[in-house]
Amino acid sequence: MFSKYKKPAAGQKPANAPAKVTPIAEAAPAAPKPAAPEMPKPASMRRALKPAAAAPVDREVKRKQRMSEIKLELHRALLDNLNLAALEHATEADLRQEINDIAVEILAEKSIVLNREDRMTLNSELYDEVTGLGPLETLLKDETVNDILVNGPQQIFVERAGKLELTDITFKDVKVGADALLGEEGKALDALEATLDLALITLCAEASGAMEVACDQTLDYIKERQQFGVPIGKFQALQHRMVEMRMELEKVRSITMLAACSLDVDPALRKKRISAAKAQVGKSGRKVAEEAIQLFGGMGMMEETPVSHYAKRIVMIDHWLGDREYHLGILEDLIDVDDHAA
Repeated sequence: MFSKYKKPAAGQKPANAPAKVTPIAEAAPAAPKPAAPEMPKPASMRRALKPAAAAPVDREVKRKQRMSEIKLELHRALLDNLNLAALEHATEADLRQEINDIAVEILAEKSIVLNREDRMTLNSELYDEVTGLGPLETLLKDETVNDILVNGPQQIFVERAGKLELTDITFKDVKVGADALLGEEGKALDALEATLDLALITLCAEASGAMEVACDQTLDYIKERQQFGVPIGKFQALQHRMVEMRMELEKVRSITMLAACSLDVDPALRKKRISAAKAQVGKSGRKVAEEAIQLFGGMGMMEETPVSHYAKRIVMIDHWLGDREYHLGILEDLIDVDDHAA
């Protein structure tokens, strides 16, 4: 199309002359002598052209950096121009329109020209900056993101399908007021450890409940399953195994109740009791899960059988927040802590 309107070169026929259909190879300007066959370029020349492939990437990086700078300038301008106290009563449409008007005015003052897509993206990000969590809003709306980890202004990771990925999102000029402090200054580790201990107790309680359901379902099954004309629950060997399952359940239940009552005691003693409960869950939980599947037989491995899901959950709990071996190591370190000091 463009060749039709291209200015003819010297010696070339006018545009209204009959066009000659020629192969693409003959479309190049005529030369006095036939061009020699093109020889392959030396390897050194091919290597010299490779860095040019990085140019689009560099341009994209620079474009993102420039957009980030523009957004920062506009964000500061929004803070200067918006009545933050009135934002609580503004509708989303009104606020978006106000942000757009301010952005257009500032871009015009600075002679910054953006295409329509960049303007829409910029306005959306500015809205998130004013009303939400800024650049994290995009990640929160992404259904493929399972978790977000902020390790620093330049290190924002996301978890997708069990894998951590470093994003290109960064924070700049973030200011946090003193009123945003959670807990006492310098005692963040204590608060985190207390929260972790509470989570461990919750896992132990969940395991105790799952073990109880597994025991009940197994008992009901061996009462109904017939072999040699009688329920298999009549066999003394299976009765002994059922009793052992109940004993393991009572061990977990008792030590979990002790750990739950230890949240207000000395931190070292609390950790000792909670680790003891978690270690017991790892041992007794696996015993109950395996016995339930054994007594159910092949039915215990089927998705349609509820006990199979409880068994998998019990085993998985052992690996959450430290498995049995990990908490036995903690118990070994705290073996001298006096249990009667509480």
